Amino acid sequence: MNARLADPVRVGREDGIVCCVAGPDRYGLRASDVRQVMRVDRMPGEAAPDGRVGTIEVGGETAPVFELAGVLKRPRAPFPTVARDGQYILVTGHAGELTGWLVDGIARTPLSPDTEIVPLPAVVGMPATNWFDAVVKLEDRSLLVLTPLSLSPRARESRAPDSTPAFVAPPAIHGTREPLVVIFSSPALPGLATRLYGLSGRQIAAIVHPLDVIHVPGSAPHVMGVAWWRGAVVPVIAFKQDGDRDPASSCRRWIIAQTSRSGMLLAFPIDPEVALHRATSADRRVVDGQVPPCALGMFDVEGRTVALVDLESLIPNP
Repeated sequence: MNARLADPVRVGREDGIVCCVAGPDRYGLRASDVRQVMRVDRMPGEAAPDGRVGTIEVGGETAPVFELAGVLKRPRAPFPTVARDGQYILVTGHAGELTGWLVDGIARTPLSPDTEIVPLPAVVGMPATNWFDAVVKLEDRSLLVLTPLSLSPRARESRAPDSTPAFVAPPAIHGTREPLVVIFSSPALPGLATRLYGLSGRQIAAIVHPLDVIHVPGSAPHVMGVAWWRGAVVPVIAFKQDGDRDPASSCRRWIIAQTSRSGMLLAFPIDPEVALHRATSADRRVVDGQVPPCALGMFDVEGRTVALVDLESLIPNP
């Protein structure tokens, strides 16, 4: 399979990445985006209704300071009245629109000549794609790369974060048959009590062991995060159907599949049992019953009802 990978984004070797700790997470900023680094004890601890935790003076300009973990809606400790050792303020932006970001630690990391920053796939959804534009892999650690200008509470977002639906309408079936179909069950796809699905063998890029999923704050509800696979950053899809239970918690296998029209890679967890089925004239469409929104149709396959998955339907509209 010739998987279409996202074009890599390269940065200058002189820039490097500033790694920062925000609550339980680590993120990266391009060093060229960081105007100044300051100790937190230079900031008056005065909160304001807009979410700022204080202000700082930079080059004669008063800039608001926001706690990075709070803006990303991630767990955070209450801001102390006495500055903690190790906290810093990263100043980003240009004159007239400077913003300070309170973080729990920083480290500057140079980039090797072959380091690539891979764009964050658009399917991750808003506002995540406003907050981050890429993922970088530094040795054994992956970091989401922040876009501080778009992340700042002072900036106006181009559209509402929940304006994109979870599904697009699947196309009509024209009676074509796939020579080989992979049949599996999954708690991550919506709409079936039996959770039995089929996917064209031509669309299967790999069946792998559990992926190391990178959580992306602000992503669409059905996007668990992203994961690396053969140099690509792949969106990981999972629709919660049983309350707050993690649909991937009991899964030890994952499918990485490629959409037939856009060529995009998607990953989602599946149950251990996987079967291969060669399509025959005995496979019949099931005309009664509800068709899940992610399916092209329902088929009787050797006495089992299987939903033929349309991967494109899992991609939000732009």
